[in-house]
Amino acid sequence: MKTVLKSATLLVCVMLVACVSAYAQEPAKDPATEKKEKEKTEKAESKKPEKEQKEVEKKKEGDGKAYGTDKEGKEGKEFGEQRSTDAKAAENKEQEKVKENDKKKEKEMKSKADKSSKKSEKKSKEKKPGN
Repeated sequence: MKTVLKSATLLVCVMLVACVSAYAQEPAKDPATEKKEKEKTEKAESKKPEKEQKEVEKKKEGDGKAYGTDKEGKEGKEFGEQRSTDAKAAENKEQEKVKENDKKKEKEMKSKADKSSKKSEKKSKEKKPGN
């Protein structure tokens, strides 16, 4: 009885695996229907205005914003040197801006501190004669 139960369980498991694997696979496409679908997409693309087609082609090629796509006629080492000097100049500009902002903030803080110290001195002078 146990062997029959084991064999029946095994048979059910095998059938279950077969069903799941068959379901997971894509159905086979008929070559004729694939050809028709391809023709439909080609017709739809040919109906688009030329401008849209050029945009689609450009997207397929890429936006052209990748590193080194616009080298301005320079090659290799020359392009790399120019790029590094430009990057250093941009970094120096940013650092100068940060320093200027820091100096402005320091001046503002000093002026506020001076104003508050003057106010506190006035208050202390006003209180002394009253004693």
